[in-house]
Amino acid sequence: MEINMVIGLMGAAGSGKDTVADYLVSTYGFKRHAFADLLYEEVSAAFDVPVKRLMQRDTKEQPMRALRLSRCHEAGFTAFLMVNEAPMLNETFSPRHILQQWGDYRRTKKPNYFIEPVIDALSAEPGKHVVSDVRFPNEREALIKLNASFWRIERPGIGYASKHASETALANAHVDKTIPNHGSLQELQRAIDGKLFTKVA
Repeated sequence: MEINMVIGLMGAAGSGKDTVADYLVSTYGFKRHAFADLLYEEVSAAFDVPVKRLMQRDTKEQPMRALRLSRCHEAGFTAFLMVNEAPMLNETFSPRHILQQWGDYRRTKKPNYFIEPVIDALSAEPGKHVVSDVRFPNEREALIKLNASFWRIERPGIGYASKHASETALANAHVDKTIPNHGSLQELQRAIDGKLFTKVA
């Protein structure tokens, strides 16, 4: 077994990245990380919306009354969105839209804002790690420096949910392995086992 192993997961929203990460954690003892962890925490605090609610896949595209700029505690984000989209203060937004815009807001000022905490965590603790949400070139580059391998999860009928850079920036990027998510959970798990067989004992 390798002392240091980092896998970065790529793929469209809904392709199964979280499922793959969960399996690596539960079956092979990986530690899970996500560049978006800090993003969710900050949006949750700014709008007083639980992280769990922001993460619900079945409502992620639906406008939410709690996600109005009039409820936002972060004046800088309100100003950012007003300049870029000129919305009404009581206009409702979906969790995905607010999360994407909040990410842009932070990265405009500091491109590696969400990257640095994850890289610090990976560098501090030897072992097996999986990063479940590699979406941007600078995230990929940061993981390359740690000799990460990249897996793309592919699922039929699942395309990129929007034209936002977080969905499309790495759509054609090179990956080391492709994990087909075409059938049952057990089939997906067997595909993961096959990819790991020569690397994890």
